[in-house]
Amino acid sequence: MEIIDGHSHLFQTIQPVASLKKSVNEIKEFDIKRTLAQLDKLGISKVQTMAQEMTRVFGSWLGSNELSADLQCNAPERIIAYGGVEPIDPNGAFNKARLEQMRTMLTEKRLKGMLLSPHKFMVQILFPAPRGAIS
Repeated sequence: MEIIDGHSHLFQTIQPVASLKKSVNEIKEFDIKRTLAQLDKLGISKVQTMAQEMTRVFGSWLGSNELSADLQCNAPERIIAYGGVEPIDPNGAFNKARLEQMRTMLTEKRLKGMLLSPHKFMVQILFPAPRGAIS
């Protein structure tokens, strides 16, 4: 049986936009052999990692799309990378620029998917549904 960790933020940390790590070379403790050995020890054959954009609500990111892509490049047979996107920009409009960036990340950097933010609790605040519609 193959075990895939389907939700991780491998080596991704919360940072303001100006401080985002975009490469594994910026991570002092990064060691792909050690990371893969730990996955083997746990019986995990693949891990999915993703960045999460939180600029509109918190002014920060959890990781970066570029870091996700670079992690995947280091072990493409074991690491599945997703990028993060907030489809609404800080002005409340459709975030066309971010989605165009994601198109590039998917086609050129070979990200496998994307995480749309904000999460449910933020969506409930920003786009209230009728009482009881969301549990």
